[in-house]
Amino acid sequence: MASRDFSDALTSAAMKALADDPGVAAIVGDRVRDYVEDKPRWPFLRLDPVTVTPWEASCWVGMEAELVIHSFVRADRSSRGVQRLNAAVVAALDEAALPLSEGNLIGLDHRGSTTGPDTAEPASWHGIIRFRALVVEVTD
Repeated sequence: MASRDFSDALTSAAMKALADDPGVAAIVGDRVRDYVEDKPRWPFLRLDPVTVTPWEASCWVGMEAELVIHSFVRADRSSRGVQRLNAAVVAALDEAALPLSEGNLIGLDHRGSTTGPDTAEPASWHGIIRFRALVVEVTD
């Protein structure tokens, strides 16, 4: 099966959309990363490397991808802060028409979110938000 990997274009576009979104920026500022900082400032978002599955159809080739975003909030006894951040991420990305540097985004859909305590210290929370994306290019 032929395929194309557009994971870099998808990650870059998702990070830009999150950083530019007023709801997300109001909570995390510019702290949207695809790497782990040595001493991160909280709250923040971190994107995992994209998981890619080959995808093709008549005259289209590309990838189905899982985009996973981790949210981190500290100094909040309840999970409401991380849940607000998760909701802002979903509002920014679910069904968004992200412009990609290569490939065409056919769909970006929220698949689910979960939240739990983070072991970093008391009153720290970790959310995981999952999206499915389909990115293709037209072939002859």
